[in-house]
Amino acid sequence: MPAREPVRPLELIGLGLFALALRLAMVWAIPAAGGRPYRNCAPDEPAHFAIVRALASGRAPTWPDETSSIYGAFLPTPYFAQALSLAVAGDLPATERTASSHPAAREYGAARLGSALLGALAVVALAAAAGILACQRGATLSVGLAAACYPQLVLLGAYVNADAFTLCAGAFYALALARWARRGEGEEGLKALGAAGGVVALGQLSGYYLVPATVPWLAWALWRGRMRARALVGPLLAFLLVLGPFLVWNVRRNGGDALGLGRYHRFLLAVRDGPHIRAPERFSAFLASFGKFTDLPLGWPFYLFAALFLASGLSMAVAALRHASGTARRAAFFLGTAVLANLALTVNLYSFVDFSPSGGSLLLSAIFLTGVAVAVPRNVLSARLGLAFTVAYLLFLFAAAVEAQVLVDPHPCLPG
Repeated sequence: MPAREPVRPLELIGLGLFALALRLAMVWAIPAAGGRPYRNCAPDEPAHFAIVRALASGRAPTWPDETSSIYGAFLPTPYFAQALSLAVAGDLPATERTASSHPAAREYGAARLGSALLGALAVVALAAAAGILACQRGATLSVGLAAACYPQLVLLGAYVNADAFTLCAGAFYALALARWARRGEGEEGLKALGAAGGVVALGQLSGYYLVPATVPWLAWALWRGRMRARALVGPLLAFLLVLGPFLVWNVRRNGGDALGLGRYHRFLLAVRDGPHIRAPERFSAFLASFGKFTDLPLGWPFYLFAALFLASGLSMAVAALRHASGTARRAAFFLGTAVLANLALTVNLYSFVDFSPSGGSLLLSAIFLTGVAVAVPRNVLSARLGLAFTVAYLLFLFAAAVEAQVLVDPHPCLPG
């Protein structure tokens, strides 16, 4: 096991501020939709914003009786941060890019601040998780910078959506899991892990895969005698205490439909006739997990280099498993299980439930894999070559983040 290098709070604060700056720049780059259906950039923002605006005024409207937005059927918790930022900063003056004849346009920037803060917190949590699990300062910085610059993560932290909370919850779940593993994979840290799982369940369905993917690791710890079976009662209660009240609330709001999936099915039957999502559209979700912003994809060289960097880094990470500690191998098994579960859930959502393709459903897995690909090569290659690979990868991601803003900025989300 490498010598332990503690995670430094000031470095985490610096990473958070850097991530926040990138997201605020993208907040400015995406003009407000003004309540109309727009393509490019953030096509579903008006529907999300309708729920955020209602929550900011103290209401939680349901679909279809109180709002035309289907997002009113789901758990409202992913919108709490945006609703809070709108309630606090809703009187911000309108800028040229948010000016519109629609009365709500000036409020978009205030609501987007909540997404930006969630995005910055997600970066801090991912960086801390990497540093705790790897016991290396380099892992903290490289994973934090990779998450801060990952273009699609920047975009989802810059407009009103439910993915921002789901990704942030997943990042803090990874942090709780890393703390549990580093404390001996026993009973210490289990309750925090259970509570973090409850927060994940408060987000979108696309993030649920993280919790069952942890079960094999917990089963191993139980089998090896690192914990008692009764120790699992604590995290289970913590999970239920976090999730339970909001789930009961949604049951009452939706007439028994806890997650809103029944109402979503009714919505699909009302607005769609026959199969809606074609195979090319499903494939677009995989592209969108890196940098396809609806009708504004990054250029093909970015996708090519992203694939080359990712494949090279992951290949070295797999090779490094031969000499890795047992904890690192179990973490790798968890990651593999989580990615496969995420893919299976995504295929199910697109093929059978008929959710619309988006990069958000695959993004957390993409960030996990990118973090591994960025950080591990420094332990495989020589010191100079490993550092060169990591720096080159991070500079590429930063260039992609800048290009994403340059791409979005001159395209004012024209009506579809």
